[in-house]
Amino acid sequence: MKVKWIIGGLLCGMLFGPSAKANPPESGNELLRGLQSCEIKDDKDARDLFACGNAMGYVAGAGYILGSVGIVKGNEQVTVGQLCDVVQKYLEQNPETRDKPAGLLIWRALQKAFPPKRVPERTEN
Repeated sequence: MKVKWIIGGLLCGMLFGPSAKANPPESGNELLRGLQSCEIKDDKDARDLFACGNAMGYVAGAGYILGSVGIVKGNEQVTVGQLCDVVQKYLEQNPETRDKPAGLLIWRALQKAFPPKRVPERTEN
């Protein structure tokens, strides 16, 4: 039980806390811009590639943590590209939520696409 609280605290810190070394996307708008910069264009520049890698890394890290603590259904067959596609689709289909923190929106998108297995509640006799 204590381990779950520790992991939960680390998860919240990673998803919602600031980082001194990198600037992860703070809102859904920033995350969407980063994910859209991954789309293939003829005129790629270093700034687009950095924004793409930053957004993909953020989604990948959040997806790994959410899967490892059981908040989303983990699956070794799901690629980082698929996780990013799911998050990008969610952000595009829910524009009213894009002002929310990026970590929260990743959580919502992945939980909707990969719901955790529900464990039947135990009843006492």
